[in-house]
Amino acid sequence: MSTQPTEKAALPLRPITVSAALRAALEQQAARAGLSITELCVRYAATAAAVRHPELDSIFEDGDLADNVAITGFPVSDGRFSV
Repeated sequence: MSTQPTEKAALPLRPITVSAALRAALEQQAARAGLSITELCVRYAATAAAVRHPELDSIFEDGDLADNVAITGFPVSDGRFSV
């Protein structure tokens, strides 16, 4: 099945357990960016995917990641975030 980059699709996410420190850091960063924790995590995942898999570049539209101020507090190295 082929999809267009602009086609919308549901992303089924389930609750996971993380350390209290990580949850607090995510909550603070999400609040600063005006996002939910889920939205913030999806942005992290998209950025990490773009870094680790440049061939996925075509799924992003201009500006999708460039203006992603939500993740500036978490540096990415080799597709991994450091808190």
